[in-house]
Amino acid sequence: VLASTTTTQAAFLPIILITGVVGQIILAIPLVILVALSASLVECFLTLPAHLKQAMEGMSRPVGRIGTAARAFGARFRRGLDAGFDWFRARLVHPAVAGSYRWRYVTIAASIALFIASVGLLAGGRVGFSFFPVPEPEVVTAGVTFAPGMSEADMLDALARVERAAGAGERTLSPGEPLIVAASVVLGQQSQIIRGENLGRVELELTPGERRSVRTDPFARAWQEAIPGIVGLERLTVQGRRGGPPGADVEVKMSGASVEVMKQASLRLQDHLQRIPGLVGIGDDLPFGKTEIVLGLTARGQALGLSTDWVARQVRGAYQGVISSRFARGDEEVTLRVRVGGRERGLAGLHDLTIRTPSGGEVALSEVATFTERPSFSVLQRRDGQLAVTVSANISPGENSVDAVIATLDRGIVADLRRELGLTATFEGRADTQRRAFRDLNLGAMVALALIYLILAFVFQSWTQPILVMLVIPFGFIGMVLGHWVQGFDLAFLSMVALLGLSGILVNGSIVLIDRMNERMARGEDVETAAVGSAGDRLRALLITTLTTIGGMAPLMAETSLQAQFLIPVAITMSYGLGVATLIVLFLVPAVVGVADDIGRALRGTRDFLLDRRAGQPAE
Repeated sequence: VLASTTTTQAAFLPIILITGVVGQIILAIPLVILVALSASLVECFLTLPAHLKQAMEGMSRPVGRIGTAARAFGARFRRGLDAGFDWFRARLVHPAVAGSYRWRYVTIAASIALFIASVGLLAGGRVGFSFFPVPEPEVVTAGVTFAPGMSEADMLDALARVERAAGAGERTLSPGEPLIVAASVVLGQQSQIIRGENLGRVELELTPGERRSVRTDPFARAWQEAIPGIVGLERLTVQGRRGGPPGADVEVKMSGASVEVMKQASLRLQDHLQRIPGLVGIGDDLPFGKTEIVLGLTARGQALGLSTDWVARQVRGAYQGVISSRFARGDEEVTLRVRVGGRERGLAGLHDLTIRTPSGGEVALSEVATFTERPSFSVLQRRDGQLAVTVSANISPGENSVDAVIATLDRGIVADLRRELGLTATFEGRADTQRRAFRDLNLGAMVALALIYLILAFVFQSWTQPILVMLVIPFGFIGMVLGHWVQGFDLAFLSMVALLGLSGILVNGSIVLIDRMNERMARGEDVETAAVGSAGDRLRALLITTLTTIGGMAPLMAETSLQAQFLIPVAITMSYGLGVATLIVLFLVPAVVGVADDIGRALRGTRDFLLDRRAGQPAE
């Protein structure tokens, strides 16, 4: 009991090593299991004996006719159940286990073939992978980028038309079912990071997913298709607000070049992403802002001794004023700024601005400077002190996979951008979160296996028997892949976390089997009789452990709530993995014990042969 409990705790304990947002999301799982298993030990050794004592005392008390009849019925039912179980064990299980032992190399080969077939289901795309499935979004946002210089009234009118298009999409998909609960319109800011007066968004709150038949992604597509052509609208993205780890499914961060070059690369990459099926919400964090005017000195200006800094200070002073003095008022500092009033603020006023030369003369700015208009950026992002631009996109569920899209980009357009423009491009967002999470999970798996081995070595007082017990762990992967294939779910990161925890549960069956085999061999039985007999002796314990665990997970697998969908892969991994592994334990462990005995006898024979030759005696 101690070994079974502590190995399960050792399997779940390293999950705490997973860091970042993913670690914070799943931290409750190992903590609850560790505490619950510790409490089960208290129940097993301290509380359960008292319960059993009371139950047996109650069975010996006299009861009435109804109680006597109930006890008699219970006894008959128990005898019939035991008889049926004994027949099942003697007629079906025992011959099958004996056959797996006699054909032990075939049994091991068949198990390995099943493992390879499971890997093939995953590698061939029959079972997909989604890093972190998120619940059904209930908020849909349309992000809008307008052409610089567009008036505020025109932009508000365009946002109103975008909002009205949502109603048209609602009537198209569900004429008699309301979908939209509330709507809000924001102009001048698209997110907490991206700001600009030419940016806006329309945000819709939908009814809860359980109360509507239309899913969020089809509604977002219908909304985008219903938006009419709007003059001055440069970019439009419609997507649901997603939970889970931060970042988009696909994020490419580019740096190491000028901002103009990176914007050019961003536009090329966005055009390429538009042609990949299943991608939505394509955009970057380097939006164009207002048009800026760049001043350059003419030959006359240079002849008059003007410099760029000299001109820039006077232009800034003319439009923003000059600080004349500062003084303290209470706890605050007050700044006085002097500015010429009545000056025309537009481009005409800039041309007529008078500049003082270093010699004390005055000249019109248009005579000493050139004016060049070009689009500017509303915000510049920096990563690790470097200018950077990030292109992001999300993937509609079931239409593509993150790994496939990233592999295609890394071999194609991203590689071309690196080579042609000389910039640095890396994959961030959920792809980076996925890499970090799997790195921590791999470390946790190594720690878990080491702890399980040490516990088993202490229990069995052997260095080799723990290996026989732990050989069943990889075959839980068969049940995990098979379960997701049958249930129609993609593998997720939580599936892998559940597989790590399942490894501690899987060894429990091997523990009771090997322990019973050791007891039989201690009584003088040969390896084959002990291995086959122990499978029959512990069949009831294995079935009870498996069926109770599957029964506990069944309600979660049958859950229809959209908010619980990301937890169902955990239940699938536990249930199918344990169910398949139970069969593996019954038939594979005896076969592995037989192979280990064959190897041991072969090594002993080789050793005896060498010792006989060394002594100069003929080998038998």
